[in-house]
Amino acid sequence: MISSIKKFPDRRSKVKRLYDNFVFNIFGAVVTQRGNLLTKKDIKISKRKLRKGDILLLGNLRTAYSKIINEPITHAALYMGGKKVIHAMGEDGVFCERMLNIYKRYDTLVILRSNLKGKLKSDLIKNAKLEIGKPYDFSFSKKQDAYFCTEFVNKMFKKVGYKTRIVTIRKPISKSERFLRNINNAAVSVKPGEFLKGNFIPIFFSHNLSYENKVVSLIRT
Repeated sequence: MISSIKKFPDRRSKVKRLYDNFVFNIFGAVVTQRGNLLTKKDIKISKRKLRKGDILLLGNLRTAYSKIINEPITHAALYMGGKKVIHAMGEDGVFCERMLNIYKRYDTLVILRSNLKGKLKSDLIKNAKLEIGKPYDFSFSKKQDAYFCTEFVNKMFKKVGYKTRIVTIRKPISKSERFLRNINNAAVSVKPGEFLKGNFIPIFFSHNLSYENKVVSLIRT
């Protein structure tokens, strides 16, 4: 099914908007038809462990994008409490939805927790809510008028003064990264799985993930 991106930054030209829609539909295409892999036990335990302000690292392993990057984590979101999450996604930009939808959509789940307490944690959620409605940033820029998923999560923590130890957009290292940066910053932007190397505490891993040396891997059965 062809989807259409609903929101763009004003700076995005008509040609680039057409390109964004093309890329979004190619990478987001479901290439594996099956139910999701999270078990009832995963859902039950994660519900019990979740706290307001936690980071959700998620993997939809049925899409073309997951096959290309070959990683079990493809997305990052922020748990805002009340069985709801807030995150940035291509079609809708920054928005809030029920945790129930997350359990239905994704195959892998990691919960990370910061050391934020009290007012700072409340400010984290408050600031995140203020960004609802901002479009997704397909150019992976440093501008403040749009967000990609990991940028959104990282910036919300940094906005309240939390040292995440995560760089949203790093300097290119290889020749290929320097070349790809002429198109956009996707190749040098923080990947969801890199939050495991940041200043966060792992709380939960779904049954199909292994974790060693701050790297998560898919357990293939």
